[in-house]
Amino acid sequence: MLMMLAIILALASAARYYFVITLGERIVSDLRRDVFDHVTRLSPSFFDVNQSGEIVSRLTADTTQIKSAVGATASVALRNTILCLRAIGMMVYTSPKLSSLVIAAIPVIVFPLVGFGRSVRRRSREAQDTLATASAYAGEAISAARTVQAFNGEAMAQAPLRRRRRKRL
Repeated sequence: MLMMLAIILALASAARYYFVITLGERIVSDLRRDVFDHVTRLSPSFFDVNQSGEIVSRLTADTTQIKSAVGATASVALRNTILCLRAIGMMVYTSPKLSSLVIAAIPVIVFPLVGFGRSVRRRSREAQDTLATASAYAGEAISAARTVQAFNGEAMAQAPLRRRRRKRL
């Protein structure tokens, strides 16, 4: 009976993973299509201000982050929420006094984690912006490599990326 339970759990986990990943892929595909449709309808002044490489980088990198959040992360969060609620219920059933102490300690642990998470999210957004800008600049410099080399502008094309690296160090 224990072996059958393990097999059923394995099949259920595999099905959950398959459906969550499929859902994440579909959401990202729809999102990329909608963003691309929106970008193609923007005014020419938008393309004067923003580099095409940055737009393409955002289209791929940002949607990949969303896929990661919607895919495995959402599934794990849902599973852990259900497990947490069941565990709290079992704790209260087993020992109400001890459970009240544990539940009282949860805010002390959770609030610093939420603050730290916001800091990480902000830094992640800054890193994503930097990556998008660098990718855009590199993409445009590489696509215009003949022009850059014709005017002997290799050093000038490398300068913005070197300045960014020095700022971070």
